[in-house]
Amino acid sequence: MFHLIVLKTMKIMEPFGGVLAGRRKKNYGHNVALIGRHIPRTYIEDQRNWKDIRFGWKNMAYSGCEILAVYNAMFRLQKRFGSEALLSDISYFEKHGALLQGIFGTSPYAIQQYFLKKGYQVKMLTKDQKFEIQRIASCGDVFILTAFNQGYNLFKQIHTVCITKEESGKYHAHNAYALNSYRKYVAMEFDSLESAIHGFHKGSKMICLQAIFR
Repeated sequence: MFHLIVLKTMKIMEPFGGVLAGRRKKNYGHNVALIGRHIPRTYIEDQRNWKDIRFGWKNMAYSGCEILAVYNAMFRLQKRFGSEALLSDISYFEKHGALLQGIFGTSPYAIQQYFLKKGYQVKMLTKDQKFEIQRIASCGDVFILTAFNQGYNLFKQIHTVCITKEESGKYHAHNAYALNSYRKYVAMEFDSLESAIHGFHKGSKMICLQAIFR
């Protein structure tokens, strides 16, 4: 399957795509002065407004979705938020897991290692099958989905979102580019994990889903 080829390619590219130390230092100095204006006291939903925050040789609006998915997952897992937390995440993934200096975003395997280092268990699913999704849904309440935006067309790019299960039993896909009636970016709500995977973007196709739990 094509998505498995893409995953394998990401794994091969990962060790060679890290951002050089000089660029990381410049990015940190640039970001530290600006990032505070973006940080809410909740999930980050508005990636498209982050053009002024650097990641590698691009910016967070262009290729920072994986980092924001990690940040949102950590907010749910630990109620961790704030400028220092996100600055740390950006710097970490510039060094560990950036693909082609950040131009292609971040490897899902680097996300997996990030949470393993923090003492979490991570289960990765690459089969988009109802039974498999239902089984991984029972692992916990926090998931990171990486998917093609449109079919299996790599030219339409890839997007990564954090999906959380709420007390109501509903699932919220964060940073899914959804706008409410006030033109504010908000999470998208779904009845099941499967519907979140298939519904956060019209025509999207799953590459991998990671469940993060203790």
